[in-house]
Amino acid sequence: MLVAGLSTMRALVAEVPAPVERLVEEFWPGGLTIVLPSQPSLSWDLGDTHGTVAVRMPADRIALELLEDCGPLAVSSANLTGKAAAVDAHNAYNMLRDSVAVYLDGGPSTHGVASTIVDATGLVGAGDRPVRVLREGAVSRARLREVLGDLLEPDPNRSRRLRVMRFYLLTVLLTGAATLAFTWAVWRIGMRFKLYPEIRERDVHTTPKPRVGGVAMFSACSSPSRCRRRSRTSPSSGPIPP
Repeated sequence: MLVAGLSTMRALVAEVPAPVERLVEEFWPGGLTIVLPSQPSLSWDLGDTHGTVAVRMPADRIALELLEDCGPLAVSSANLTGKAAAVDAHNAYNMLRDSVAVYLDGGPSTHGVASTIVDATGLVGAGDRPVRVLREGAVSRARLREVLGDLLEPDPNRSRRLRVMRFYLLTVLLTGAATLAFTWAVWRIGMRFKLYPEIRERDVHTTPKPRVGGVAMFSACSSPSRCRRRSRTSPSSGPIPP
């Protein structure tokens, strides 16, 4: 939903936490959309939003004048599903044709980059959940972190490194346990079927020659490194929408 400023935003959302006010002061008007719980009195049909509303103040003079005259507007990007958003009125008309009643030509978009969308619902009330980036766009994560600090969720790359480390440690533990179990099973089978030669007194102090145990230990030590290389070469998944 487009608004003309912070005062209009306060009328649409249930609460504006102090960190959100800092975001507004830093990035509005501009390419930052903020998701917050909506006012209970907001009766507009915004679709299945789960009681939230996404608010942005555009950095466009004509759009701001329109919002000052008409009030907040529930809008979507000027494009069909699966196609890039139009950057001027001509492209929008070629795409949407008569499905739109009025085209207001304010000239071409200066950048054509979609806004960054952040979910700040976790800051409302007694919530302590971090601000999540739902879509990266005009405002980078680095700039958001300059304003929010630790209130912003960890970067995806850092989270992925932690997942890889946890996977590596789990692999070490599992391979170690498997090595012990396998070695014990081989020893039991050997003892049951008398596969080991009888120990003679002169053989007690000779150097042992590990066979199955050595192979098992080598597998246990090399498996984590192979799994780590495989995790590096596997494609990473994109961000998950809410």
